[in-house]
Amino acid sequence: MKRAGMVFTPPDGLKPVSPIANDQMNWEAAYRHPRKKFEVRYAIRPMDHQLEEYETAEQNKKEGDVNIHPNKWFRQVFEMTVLNVSGGQLPDYAIFSSDAVKKEFNGDWGATVTIPPKGDFAGGYKFCLFVFIHKDDKGDGYVFYMADDKDLLLESMKPIFHSLKFLMD
Repeated sequence: MKRAGMVFTPPDGLKPVSPIANDQMNWEAAYRHPRKKFEVRYAIRPMDHQLEEYETAEQNKKEGDVNIHPNKWFRQVFEMTVLNVSGGQLPDYAIFSSDAVKKEFNGDWGATVTIPPKGDFAGGYKFCLFVFIHKDDKGDGYVFYMADDKDLLLESMKPIFHSLKFLMD
């Protein structure tokens, strides 16, 4: 978390659960409601190693080499994650305004989408609301709100929506 420049507030009233082994998307922490079928999963991906690799590649660049800065990957990473978690679906998604993602998460880019989770990632849930946040030179945060009922999903996520965000500059 420190490497990604993020801060995490564990959600009140939810119990920690172990991540599920799966091929779609790994996560570091998950919390489940003790009585309702609701779970939230968190993944953090620092980009310090990618930045180092990029700098090394730039320093050793040969004619014809093309290196893309890791700060330019966020949209593709978001879409790839949606495809992985949803079994190949890429529905329309909402991109947060620059002001909103900065104010709410201290990030530089963010997006959200509701998808039907597939494969082992689904864990028996019918709906997944995925929130992705990115901060240049720091990393990416992934939050997956999981439920069988859309109303329960929206109701349960509201009090914990800002539990993962980037530290202030």
